Amino acid sequence: MLHGLLLPALALALLPAPAVPAAAATAGPAATGEAVRAAPGHCDGAVRSGTAWQASCRALPLLPGDAGPRALAERVRALLPLPAPMGADDRAVAAGARLELRPAADARREVRVGASARGHRVTVAAVPRRARWEMGDGTVVTCEIPDGDCAHTYTGPSEHEPEGAYSVTAALSWEVRWWDGLGDGGVLDPLVTDRTRVVRVRDIDAQLR
Repeated sequence: MLHGLLLPALALALLPAPAVPAAAATAGPAATGEAVRAAPGHCDGAVRSGTAWQASCRALPLLPGDAGPRALAERVRALLPLPAPMGADDRAVAAGARLELRPAADARREVRVGASARGHRVTVAAVPRRARWEMGDGTVVTCEIPDGDCAHTYTGPSEHEPEGAYSVTAALSWEVRWWDGLGDGGVLDPLVTDRTRVVRVRDIDAQLR
């Protein structure tokens, strides 16, 4: 018997999600401690610092001799160790139950990375701003971070879907900005991380029979 089917509300993203290096993320419209892993040889794992998670980048690809701090910031942006919006494990819920939608805890915090090259020192920070959930039944739910209160209720079981389950995709939009120690800085192109997981919806009456 599936545990938790009688709960009035279930959370879709409770487990920590592994990091997705920004090279695997996508550009789109506009935290993580040991769970954050960066591209090998470029960014160290992040550590907690207040409400953010911080990492440092080393051995970056060489910049042109006339490259300024923004060019360095763009390189760092491409290596940001962003966490995936949710875990990859399958879930089972009851039809009619309120399913709370929220990114994993690791994906609700700022990720901040510092780097130095050719005499420039920059910090690049990514802040999660919006989550978009495609629920597999034709419903799309969008919520702001951190204040959005999002949920979805499946009205019937998923037994007639392919493989008897809904394919749920969460896409997390990150606002990216940079600054140096000389008062320069600005906004970089946003990033989007996404992940798909399977959700099986059961008929609660069938479970109790």
